[in-house]
Amino acid sequence: MLQYKNTKSKRLEELETKAREFEVLSSVNLGKILSLLESKERKIGSLSKTHENMDDYVRAMSQINQQEMMKVKQKAKEETKFKMEAMTKLEGLRQELQMIQGND
Repeated sequence: MLQYKNTKSKRLEELETKAREFEVLSSVNLGKILSLLESKERKIGSLSKTHENMDDYVRAMSQINQQEMMKVKQKAKEETKFKMEAMTKLEGLRQELQMIQGND
């Protein structure tokens, strides 16, 4: 009989605890919470798309930057080549001029 009472009192406490939990849940406005969650999900979706678009933009800008860097490097290489050719021609002309002046 004593064991029966102990078991029943424990079970009663468990049920009372669950009843209190249900009371708390019943006072919560589930519609409002669902609406808030849906709103947050839409915002997350929008931000994810924005993030993806920004990633695409960054990749495109990086590619453009690399192409421009290649063009600048190529142009610098060509200008260096032309400068060296001009310096070589100038040195040749100087030597020619010195020979002409030396012969006079």
